[in-house]
Amino acid sequence: MINNQVGFTTSPAFARSSPYPSDIAKSVQAPILHVNGDDPEAVTFACKLAIEYRQKFKRDIVIDMWCYRRFGHNEGDEPSFTQPLMYSEIRKHPPISDIYGARLVREGVVDRAWIDADIAQFTLLLEGEFEAARTYLPNKADWFEGRWAGLGRPGTPETERRNVGTAVDEGILKDVGGTLTTIPADLDVHKTLARIVDAKRQMFESGEGFDWATAEAIAFGTLVREGFGASACRARTAAAARSASATRSGSIRRRRANISRSPISRAGASRCAILRSASSACSATNMAIRSPIRAPWCCGKPSSAISSTERR
Repeated sequence: MINNQVGFTTSPAFARSSPYPSDIAKSVQAPILHVNGDDPEAVTFACKLAIEYRQKFKRDIVIDMWCYRRFGHNEGDEPSFTQPLMYSEIRKHPPISDIYGARLVREGVVDRAWIDADIAQFTLLLEGEFEAARTYLPNKADWFEGRWAGLGRPGTPETERRNVGTAVDEGILKDVGGTLTTIPADLDVHKTLARIVDAKRQMFESGEGFDWATAEAIAFGTLVREGFGASACRARTAAAARSASATRSGSIRRRRANISRSPISRAGASRCAILRSASSACSATNMAIRSPIRAPWCCGKPSSAISSTERR
């Protein structure tokens, strides 16, 4: 189990009901080895031990390798949007290559010149592959080949496939857009997130360049405006609060504290519940309209009156 904070879009308290993600293995009484990812030799020892255990006793065994992600999911992602405190510490933490390299030099296994030469050689390889990727062109799209042969895009117009009118007036869209692109005054947000919100504001002012994330936010916002509150409009998963590309930001978090606000919930008299559980991170789940299950923490019930059972 590569426990590298892949769910950094959510806090551990919202991700699971136990301290460790490997605790599920207790249900089958499997041994669990917790190992520090910053120690390659300890990780190697844990792997060898697990293999020998598996071969000897023919039983399951789990390795929980504790580590972290230094960067986001991709080039367009910024993890400090939702985990500002944790990523402030990660930026100060030396990379594993520096930690292990210094250890090898200290123990006399290699010298600094060998490490520098090896890094230079590998960097040269990466740069060469990067330049080659610039000129790479695929011959053709192969999406509908093999077992998918015979399938293709629908031949009928998009309007013909819809049986329910979902359009709203332009004035309503602009009103909801104004709410979605207004950052609360008490939040000192990340400068990159502020630029993303500004770009969304330009979409509503110009009427052009709308992306999928903004369209999803409009869909939720108009539902909330029409009175479909937390009992019917519930965005579940960590990616509802912030997506892997950072364009979907259902929650806006203060830069130097774990305090967040949800602009969508202010789109009308009702509220929209953004549940930060780390289940599936696909966009289809983020857009789901849940069944009418009451969510007391989003329907006016004060947080002090919510029991621990209700919070779970």
